[in-house]
Amino acid sequence: MQVSQRRNQSTRKLEISICIGIDKEVRIVLLGKTGSGKSATGNAILNDDFFESTTSGSSVTSRCTSRHAQRFGRNIQIVDTPGIFDTNKPNDVVQREIIKCIGITSPGPHCFLLVMGLSRFTQEEEDSINHFVNNFGEGAFRYFIVLFTRKDDLDHHGKTLDDHLKTVPESLKTIIAKCNHRCIAFNNTASSPAKEDQVEDLLKMIDDMVCNNHGGHYTYNMYREAKKVMKHRKYQEEKARNRERERERKAMEREIEQKYKKQSRSNQKKEQS
Repeated sequence: MQVSQRRNQSTRKLEISICIGIDKEVRIVLLGKTGSGKSATGNAILNDDFFESTTSGSSVTSRCTSRHAQRFGRNIQIVDTPGIFDTNKPNDVVQREIIKCIGITSPGPHCFLLVMGLSRFTQEEEDSINHFVNNFGEGAFRYFIVLFTRKDDLDHHGKTLDDHLKTVPESLKTIIAKCNHRCIAFNNTASSPAKEDQVEDLLKMIDDMVCNNHGGHYTYNMYREAKKVMKHRKYQEEKARNRERERERKAMEREIEQKYKKQSRSNQKKEQS
């Protein structure tokens, strides 16, 4: 056997062993705006009514909530994080919720599950995702899966998730591409056997993602690095704003000086005449 073949086989065995090592525990963080079906999705995954659902626009959950369940011989942890995805909350509140979220899922989440409905992708949702990535870093997309609720609407119209993805805005297509096209659809009102199949499909997708990440998960160090990047970006943006303000100030001074000189020449001509 050639050395390269032996190396490839040993690398593959290492990847498999890493995946088996995390196989018994799956740590999932739910993301999404209020009314997207987050709570119902969390309940479907855990097969219990742990999270309080609502169809209204008001949030039932106001802070990080963690629940566990044994499912398919594995320990599944789900954390609901309303504060992290809320662009209206003060930054210091968001930062505390982020640290709490990472602490609850210690040593870190395997999956950020972005839950959204099949309805129109709104500017608010896009802003919330950008807000999240600004805090967690672009690297967080390596751990993203997009889950669409109301799969029953697709089934009713004889359409697939792929059919739906062809119609979404370019901004959402860009986000999905950054997630390496990891998407799944749930019908949270389905019968128990169908719900179980959905959950198994999701766990398989998470397993594949974890293996692609070499058994890794999002960590606090990644968050710290993202904070450094965000701080540097804000510093550069502030420098650019200061340069622009200085440019405008000098332009205004030149304009005033030119007007003064013009007025002085005009006054001199009047005096001479």
